[in-house]
Amino acid sequence: MLLPESLSSIGFQAFRGTGIKRIVIPSGVTDIGKGAFSDCLGIELTLREDYPRDPSLICVIFATGIESVDHVTDHIITVTDPETGEEKYSVPMFNDKSDAFMKVITGSWGPGAVFDTVKLDRVFGEIQSFDVKKRTALCRLMRPAGLGEEAALRYRSFLDKNFERVIREAADGDDTDVISFMLGLGIPDKETLERLILYASGRRRTDCCALLMEAARQYDMKGQDEMSLDDF
Repeated sequence: MLLPESLSSIGFQAFRGTGIKRIVIPSGVTDIGKGAFSDCLGIELTLREDYPRDPSLICVIFATGIESVDHVTDHIITVTDPETGEEKYSVPMFNDKSDAFMKVITGSWGPGAVFDTVKLDRVFGEIQSFDVKKRTALCRLMRPAGLGEEAALRYRSFLDKNFERVIREAADGDDTDVISFMLGLGIPDKETLERLILYASGRRRTDCCALLMEAARQYDMKGQDEMSLDDF
């Protein structure tokens, strides 16, 4: 969704529950009300690094009475350089079962939209929810700006360990981007690949199945050790 560049503010719960999936906040916006995009599950918000407010409040429902107070909608915030517009990093703002993850990341925002990615990467091992761990690892590796080598290895190890499960869940959601990325990390063995092809076929995920079949062809031609992300 495109907002006019002349826009200067977005009101309290302005887009709550509208189902918007991606939005770039215009550079002229200096104020976003609490809960402006709450209940827009999975929304991706793009902000300039000099945005003056606390980004952790953008998808928070702040209400009184019988409504949920301070409920946070799962979302991703991408921060860009105010001069060049280039992406600096992406922050996965996901709710964990223990709320520990959310507390760390909401407390890691500094003045404007400056975020301490080191804190985000350190807390990964404390996440209890498999789904949150999976989506966080994918987000940080697929958009690795600000990602250190040690943290990258930690995320990679988690995805390698859960290779088959991650691809099965991606096939359930018909998410070819995740499947392509996972295949680029490396395939553990041919038998796993064959099981995944049968699974995607059974789910009638044509595009996902095609990716997996191409991976099997490349696997047979090049061998496991020679597979690379460029093959997909």
